[in-house]
Amino acid sequence: MSITLNSIVMTIFCSTIFIVLLSLFRTQPRFLDICSISGIIILFLVCMARLVIPLEFSWTKVVQVRAVYNPIMLFLMSEIPLFENHTIEVSEILLVVWILGALSGVVRMLLNYRKVSSCVSDLCCIRAEKADELLYQISSGQKRKNLPYVFKSDQISAPIGYGLRKKAIIIPDREYDERDLKYIILHEYTHFRNKDIWVKLLINLLCVVYWWNPFVYLLRRKLNDCFEIRCDKRVVKEIGPDNSADYLTALLNTFRESVKCEGKNNAMLKISPQNTNKLKERFSLVASVNKKKQKIKGNLIAVVIIVGLIVLSYSFIFQAGFDVPFEEVESEPGAYSIDTGDSYFFKNTDGKYYMKTSGGTVVEIEDRYVEILKETGFSERSE
Repeated sequence: MSITLNSIVMTIFCSTIFIVLLSLFRTQPRFLDICSISGIIILFLVCMARLVIPLEFSWTKVVQVRAVYNPIMLFLMSEIPLFENHTIEVSEILLVVWILGALSGVVRMLLNYRKVSSCVSDLCCIRAEKADELLYQISSGQKRKNLPYVFKSDQISAPIGYGLRKKAIIIPDREYDERDLKYIILHEYTHFRNKDIWVKLLINLLCVVYWWNPFVYLLRRKLNDCFEIRCDKRVVKEIGPDNSADYLTALLNTFRESVKCEGKNNAMLKISPQNTNKLKERFSLVASVNKKKQKIKGNLIAVVIIVGLIVLSYSFIFQAGFDVPFEEVESEPGAYSIDTGDSYFFKNTDGKYYMKTSGGTVVEIEDRYVEILKETGFSERSE
């Protein structure tokens, strides 16, 4: 088990393929019915895990891809003169750039978090007592430990859930129908129950590490969409299909109000509303809540796919392949080249193994090298 340049490249390659395919399949209703939205979220999380575990195992099969990898490796290993007799490889330069970019991303992430925290603190929030009461009713029968507080502010355009430990739900300061307010609070509270904020933190950290990879940002966007759909489905499952129309009405009203506030462009904390296509998708998916058996079946299918993808991605690794220069071998005393096409090894009557080369030379080989010769391509014959 080790981490090498080839294993890192393979990790990026496999994860990119998984992200693209999963992003394409996620929009297919049939795939969504088979795997369920929770199963798809698990698949996306596996893509995240594959990016942070770039390991090469002892059983990993090496596949040489000379046409593609050889030029890449030659470029990465090429040296650039610095001063006097000191040089640096291109791969080392890229690694330094990668690390510096990641460190600067961590700094930006911390500054943004501080900025958002300061912005939330300065939103002139006031406690939304009516919404607090609704949240208390919604959470009845559940663990009420560390319930989020509900605030309202005239400087945000859409409801938000904020905080990892000190949780808060902030809603725009306007008049609400009691039914709409209940569903808004239930929606944001469900995000907390699903631990979506923690997963979003992890994906943001992954974006910081792989700051140069555009597919990581695609992964983050698709995960956010899945979180909204899962949240909608869980809410509808709790309130019952008969109330789904009321819930969708609340979503639509919230969307319209957020678009109006976005147009005014006077909110301190900018929250871009979802586009119409995403809202239509949420509406269509909310209309069908899977039965328990279907959900279990979908999760099992997702697990099977996950296991298959993990085993497949670690089973082989692409690598460059270079032939040893003939002159470097032949220049050594007693050395000669051996071709797998017309050279072979055999077991003699004395129980020892011998190699017979194309020139007719026979040399004794140790038993421990027999398996290596087989893997290399040499054939065993009878003599």
